Amino acid sequence: MPPRCPSVQRLDDLAIATAILGPFPPLGKDPATPTCHRILPPQQGKPLWRAFGMQTRYLEIDDLTDELRDALEEAPAEDRERLNRALDYSWIHHENALEGNVLTEAEIHGAMTQTVITDLANVTLFKKIRAHHAALERARELVKLKRFKFNAELFDEFYQMIFMGLDRDKGKYRKDIPLHRTYFHEIVPPEQIPERLEEVIADANSRDFRSLHPIKQAALFGWKFMQVFPWSEASGVVGRLMSNVLLMRAGYFPVVIHAQDRERYYQALKGSPNDLRDLLVESMENSLNGLLKFLRSMEEERLAGRAG
Repeated sequence: MPPRCPSVQRLDDLAIATAILGPFPPLGKDPATPTCHRILPPQQGKPLWRAFGMQTRYLEIDDLTDELRDALEEAPAEDRERLNRALDYSWIHHENALEGNVLTEAEIHGAMTQTVITDLANVTLFKKIRAHHAALERARELVKLKRFKFNAELFDEFYQMIFMGLDRDKGKYRKDIPLHRTYFHEIVPPEQIPERLEEVIADANSRDFRSLHPIKQAALFGWKFMQVFPWSEASGVVGRLMSNVLLMRAGYFPVVIHAQDRERYYQALKGSPNDLRDLLVESMENSLNGLLKFLRSMEEERLAGRAG
């Protein structure tokens, strides 16, 4: 049996959300469980240790994903609901942090639970948070489609959703290179955006791209999309959502890059797709371990309540 994580006290949703995506140590693996038969052959010309190294990480993520799905099937509906809520809170919180926006627990919880916004000062902020959540739900809808292809209209749809369609011209990309921005990697000049974006779309819809491992797909697409950086705002949010669509369509849970890793994320965009892939792999491992820890803590809490 895998080692059990230490029990934790019952936390509020955003505290749980932060814990879920924190840097937890990997769970131990049963050395008696054979996995070598699932390892793909190394790419020609690559050292064996390097080719097998990433394949092993992929397999570990597959194992954690299977373990989490099994745990969710056995968990009570209340735990599943609470986990999904915490995951969405986390997603919104850390995505905004990557964009340089800090959202508090009260702001996210208020936006997601208040049917009537009583504080007029929060109207715009709450609408943006709800719009972001709607974009997450829309991404999940794409996962259910039997056939799926990227196109510029899809990107624009998510861009419009995030900004609630306010003061945003449909199909209009940035007209300059922002000087004061969160990201500091090189981006294409404005006049090249349409052509380069079509190249990204063509690559992502190609047979060669579809033959790659889904995590590699997510990293490659996310990196190329961010080199284009179509809009001065929200390009990162849209790009990461599309990468998560690729992962979720392949059966993975969404990957959320933790706010504490934002500098590494920015550096990966300056580097290579493999740099981003490595970050995604670590983020997925941490998220999955955190989700498993959350479910176990809820189980231990119930057992303790019965014993009391």
